[in-house]
Amino acid sequence: MISDNQADNRADAHPAIRGEARASGLPYEVACGVTCVQAGIRLDARTGAQGEPPCSPQGAFCEYGLSALQINVLALVQKAGARITPYERLSRQLTQEFGMSQSAESVRGTVNRLVTRGFLRRKQAREGTIRGVRFTIVEAMICPHITSVQAGARCGVRADTQPEHFAVPSILEEIDRRNTLSVSSEKADREATNRLETLTEDDLAFHWPHLVKVGFGTCQLRQIVERLSQIAIGTEKVMQGLTHAEWELEHGTMCDKSGAPVVSPVDWVFTSLSKNGYYRRPAGYVSPLEQIKLDAAEEAKRITAARDALKKATFDAWLADLPPEERAAITTPQTGKLPMPEDTALRLHFKAQVWPDILARRKQGEDNHEV
Repeated sequence: MISDNQADNRADAHPAIRGEARASGLPYEVACGVTCVQAGIRLDARTGAQGEPPCSPQGAFCEYGLSALQINVLALVQKAGARITPYERLSRQLTQEFGMSQSAESVRGTVNRLVTRGFLRRKQAREGTIRGVRFTIVEAMICPHITSVQAGARCGVRADTQPEHFAVPSILEEIDRRNTLSVSSEKADREATNRLETLTEDDLAFHWPHLVKVGFGTCQLRQIVERLSQIAIGTEKVMQGLTHAEWELEHGTMCDKSGAPVVSPVDWVFTSLSKNGYYRRPAGYVSPLEQIKLDAAEEAKRITAARDALKKATFDAWLADLPPEERAAITTPQTGKLPMPEDTALRLHFKAQVWPDILARRKQGEDNHEV
């Protein structure tokens, strides 16, 4: 079995001019079509080891420094989208769609290099019996000739390859499609990761100053994102966790499980976020959203109390000026009706007849004032 590096070099022989590639016996194609190579340019070939076909230095034809194997892996990952993709499947697809015979371990090594260089992010994932990886392509890093490949279309298929050479999708692939997580969930995770990766040291110092003072920075943040991607945990709660830790540092309540003060806050916060993707909610903490709702409820209570006080004061003033004959007319029970306490009768009359009229006149006066 050849090593990952050997696999990359062996499968990345330069196919810039397809006629020359076929003439040299290279049995694969490149998904991007090697569009960046101008027609007529011929790179010096060299003979590979152990009788391999002539090949050029790895990535020599690519402006991004990608090898043919890396380009084809990126194309397949782009087509897979949010689906769980085992390395064995990528290995099969490389053979089926590009004529590249690569082991699953060789593909894993290629993915490792793409992740290291920033072209890909990945998370281990499992749904039912399906185990594999969910990939996220960093669009800003990818050549547009790779990302323009349409899902479902075969990339760079060799001219001499017949349709019957392509295998029918396996049962596992069909199960995979049916069990794919919702696009919205995947999008939320990608957006959260992107927000975290774009934060600068100044951003951290502005939003979480106490964390920065104890040594927390973008280096720790990037490592948290990478660690979470390795164990397929989303990053949506990381920022909230930073805020929880910041609140504890601000109030001096960061303690371990035994209740003792945390000796190294940076290590404590880093371990919690990188393992769980979350930092526990501190006792007594109130989030900004919760505070907004509490303030709104308190304001509503004050408005209600003020309105009730105004209504009571208006009732008292009306009652003080009420002529005796009108009072008697209100409190005297009508024929056939049971008598009620005088105070109750007066309040019911005020609520049903007087108060609505006062409110209507007040509103009319406000409208006239606005005009």
